[in-house]
Amino acid sequence: ENPFRKRIVEVFSSQPDGSLSFEDFLDMMNVFSQNAPKSVKVSYAFKIYRRY
Repeated sequence: ENPFRKRIVEVFSSQPDGSLSFEDFLDMMNVFSQNAPKSVKVSYAFKIYRRY
């Protein structure tokens, strides 16, 4: 299991209960896409790893 799974969901979730909507899922996939700008990837990397 990915140790960052919960944190990734927290970062991308727009729901108060921490669940992912389909739009949240698409946003997450867009950030992890090869076509995403490097600046977006770096921004989310810092958001994800900020707690660790």
